[in-house]
Amino acid sequence: VELRDATQRIAGGDFNGKVNVSSNDEVGELGEAFNWMMYKLGSLFSSLSTMAEIDRLILSSFDASYIVSTALARSSDLTQCAASAILRLDEDYEKPGLISRWTDQVDAPLTEKSILLSTAEIQELNENATDLIVRRADGFPSYAGIMAGPDVFSVLMFPMFIKKKLAAVLMFGYTREVEVSKEERTRLREFSDHVAVALSNSSWEERLYHQAHYDALTNLPNRALLKDRLDQAIARAQRSGSCVGILFLDLDHFKRVNDTLGHTSGDRALKIVAKFLENNLRDVDIIGRYGGEEFVILLPEADKDEAYLVSERLRKQLAELKVDDLPQMTVSLGIASYPEDGAAVELLINKADTAMYVGKQSG
Repeated sequence: VELRDATQRIAGGDFNGKVNVSSNDEVGELGEAFNWMMYKLGSLFSSLSTMAEIDRLILSSFDASYIVSTALARSSDLTQCAASAILRLDEDYEKPGLISRWTDQVDAPLTEKSILLSTAEIQELNENATDLIVRRADGFPSYAGIMAGPDVFSVLMFPMFIKKKLAAVLMFGYTREVEVSKEERTRLREFSDHVAVALSNSSWEERLYHQAHYDALTNLPNRALLKDRLDQAIARAQRSGSCVGILFLDLDHFKRVNDTLGHTSGDRALKIVAKFLENNLRDVDIIGRYGGEEFVILLPEADKDEAYLVSERLRKQLAELKVDDLPQMTVSLGIASYPEDGAAVELLINKADTAMYVGKQSG
């Protein structure tokens, strides 16, 4: 009767009840086996339910930070870890990756740190594509050092691949007492694959956004994003009662560079000017490639007089810029400002463009 009742509870999704075992005969052994089976089924069902819930959360988002924080915050629901971390690697492994760590301490914030992996570390992760376990006694690799809390004695790592290329690493830190079973490692491997899919979707979404809003040559905001940024800058200025300066910059005689030296040299000149502007303006200023050899610069909290001073500085500095195989670069600039010249994005850009053209014609 007890076995029948327990079986019905399992069918209803209740894995908590146990069969009372009061004998050492075959019936008792059957009861013990049944209880063990119920425990294993309950653990599996709980793990699968948790994984399904995490899947729903992370696969519905294209925000990489949200995916990482959600996966880490729920990691202890999947395995008895004291800490967990996700390391996201640079696409070419040349720049530092970003590692985010969660711990089971109450109200502990998510910790983030930049770290550059060595070639040997990248190779080791590639060679252990299924999983890799390291113990404190053997020494943690540099990227797992963030897991080295006082209670963490071993770290189980799952390299994550996107299009067959190592892109991230999911790590679980355990206390000395915890032993991870083969079945649990298989489930965690599956979970890491799901996180990899979510991060891949996020990466693809970010790449599409970047392609749609940034210039491929200079990596500056394109015309569409620039107009959106100007609209936002005007809205902030309206709220604070401040100004926005707009500079329209055009490279002089650029067609001559393309015609005499070729488009490769022309592209190089554009990239040099873009990098110069990035290095010689404030962090709050916004630079965009408007099209061809034209750039637009947004100067928050700058009136027309302040914008003029900036334009003159840039014009003189660019005229003094020496590049070995390129002719001297001169530029023409036009100025407009909010609110003096209006509040509409197109109107302000057109006024700056017209001012630039008049200045170019007058020499």
